[in-house]
Amino acid sequence: MSIVSKKLFLYAVLLLLPLYLFGQEYHRNPIALFPLWGSDSVIIDQFGTDLFFAVDETPEFTPWPVNMVDVPRDIPDGGFPPYVSPSPSLTMGAPYAMTGEVVRDNDTEMWHVRLYLWQMTDNRLLYSDELVAGDRETYRFILPGMLEWIISQAGIGFAPETPASAFPRKWLYFGFRSGGNFRLNAPPVAWESDMRYVNSYNEGYSAAFHLNLQFASVMGLQAEGIFNNDYKPFEAMSLMVPAMLKFTYRREGRYLSLLGGAYINFPLSNNITYEPTIMPGYTIGINFGSKAGPGYLFLDVRWAQDLSDTIHIDSGEGFRRNMISVCIGYEFGIFNKR
Repeated sequence: MSIVSKKLFLYAVLLLLPLYLFGQEYHRNPIALFPLWGSDSVIIDQFGTDLFFAVDETPEFTPWPVNMVDVPRDIPDGGFPPYVSPSPSLTMGAPYAMTGEVVRDNDTEMWHVRLYLWQMTDNRLLYSDELVAGDRETYRFILPGMLEWIISQAGIGFAPETPASAFPRKWLYFGFRSGGNFRLNAPPVAWESDMRYVNSYNEGYSAAFHLNLQFASVMGLQAEGIFNNDYKPFEAMSLMVPAMLKFTYRREGRYLSLLGGAYINFPLSNNITYEPTIMPGYTIGINFGSKAGPGYLFLDVRWAQDLSDTIHIDSGEGFRRNMISVCIGYEFGIFNKR
């Protein structure tokens, strides 16, 4: 195995490892975790932080913290009381939610913490229980046992099977990615007559953003902007803008996509120009994504090949880029499909 091949393999492993860990993590049930209610903001923050880490330690749940700063119009200031079923507009598609309140008993100087576990598929309270603690250390000691009791009474287990409604499909997805690329620059003349750069590999980094309009259940249109910085045979910065068809299969918080299309290169440095052609280049690729928080963590493997020449203005020297990239990124979806 060549040095370049070893580096490519190492980079791929390093990029795949976080995705694999997120995939394993997602065998647990997502649960929307709401801020605790109470009058003491310090205790709320402390007890809420401890609750997040305690839920994260359970084998049944992966906590998704709920942001109560910018809430939809149907939510009152501060949200609904903890004994009222949370609004689905805040739970990010999680099949479960947990609310709670902290109240201090001034006579005994003890803290009463009541937690509510909700099933969001039918807005039903599964179980509620209360613990009493005199300080934070005691609260942290009791909390794991209380969560285990609530989960057991609610009948929730380690269940990869999650209702499809927990992962609503969207009309529009947008995201970003970055990673490594490996380029083989061919001269603009026929390869057989000029082999100067055929065996010249250039390693670098890719950064990109994308918008994907999912107009059908498995098919969408995706546009991207990909920044490239070439160093051989001369330095040249450019923006690659592909327009592609994307075919996606989704199941239980994961997806597999195949995509391909044509792209145009735009020069970002004033020392280069492009030979005008009908199709400057084409690209094909594959994505694998897994639900992580409100969006998807994904791995992108892409091949791109120039069909037009990048020309150095002063020297007239040129090349065509042949590039494979391996990137990891994050994607959000908006506008639920009915």
